[in-house]
Amino acid sequence: MVKLTLPATGGGPKGYTEMGKWTIPENFGVMIKYLEASFKGQEYKPGIWDCEDMVFYGVAKARCAFPGCAIGAALRGEKKGEAGHAQIILWDTGPNPQYVYCDPANQGKISGPEDFEPDVIISWPTEKRWGIKDPQPSPLDKMTPLDGFGVALDTEYDFSLFEKIKNDLVAKNVEDSPPPENTVRKDKYYDKEGRFYTFRDRTFYWFTQLKKTHKGTDIGSAPIGVAFGTVKKDGQDIETGRLVLWKTSASYTYWHIDKGDKQNDPLFTPKIVLV
Repeated sequence: MVKLTLPATGGGPKGYTEMGKWTIPENFGVMIKYLEASFKGQEYKPGIWDCEDMVFYGVAKARCAFPGCAIGAALRGEKKGEAGHAQIILWDTGPNPQYVYCDPANQGKISGPEDFEPDVIISWPTEKRWGIKDPQPSPLDKMTPLDGFGVALDTEYDFSLFEKIKNDLVAKNVEDSPPPENTVRKDKYYDKEGRFYTFRDRTFYWFTQLKKTHKGTDIGSAPIGVAFGTVKKDGQDIETGRLVLWKTSASYTYWHIDKGDKQNDPLFTPKIVLV
């Protein structure tokens, strides 16, 4: 088992990260069908392309297709003899609030609130500079808000993939996040101010695409993660994101998807780290 050195976040082991308030009450039925269709035919491979990889991939795609959607990654550790698991949580923030879970490892199966009990929920949108939203009803009611959270979800990593990932980043051989195909969503919500689709969303999308390209080997998973945090600018905390690459279990570097290697990034303070 390989234990990665993670950037310090100061967070606890269980609870939820608060959701930013800029959400759009999308057509819930359309979003459910979109999620179900996203995982048809995807092959679950333990330790290489498993439940959390598929969850992160699905969340990133949904945030592109439906900017401003209220969505999250719901993580459950081992309990009662059952293995840990991850599912997507999707909120309907319209006139009839509700939420469901989507299980990518089970061909995108949709289930109700009573069918999954997560320990941690990472909520999107992650930005809070415009305030916080507390969707109702929600499993968050029974959980503790986290000031920070960091987790490495695999147990083995293949560090020989470090150079391949870095080469792809240097060459920008990574699919950038596409705008919504729906022209109304694209014109109305894919805005330059980044309220509904943000730089953090783009960074997260790059992370999931790199994970999909470099799915790992028999040795272990690709040593790459994503960090959401802040940088100081004119005395203000600006919310942003970075990729995190590990050359060894104890050595990591930040990567800005537009500006490149940020090995020495003293202004960046991570709050959420996902590997």
